[in-house]
Amino acid sequence: MDQFSERPPRAPMHELVRAALDELLPAMIADGGGAEFVSLENGVATFRLIGSCQFCPSRQLSADAFRRGVQERVPEVAEVVILYQPLPSYGEQLVALAGR
Repeated sequence: MDQFSERPPRAPMHELVRAALDELLPAMIADGGGAEFVSLENGVATFRLIGSCQFCPSRQLSADAFRRGVQERVPEVAEVVILYQPLPSYGEQLVALAGR
């Protein structure tokens, strides 16, 4: 190989994933949310939504855009998994209030 056909080595994948997160976070933070990197195993990057992104009615749209953003920046990532906090359940509270 000559000097022009060699590619510079890419950074380790976890560094690329963290860099992608750093690029995507400002838009999420502007809306009061965010995401944190949880793990990277066998090409699967896992993130947790934080802040208002956990409970936003549009969180699925945001998660889909976030997945695309990560995979566009790091094509080696085969899958992006998003972890959500469970939405609060008011059922028990409503039942208790109705019984008063």
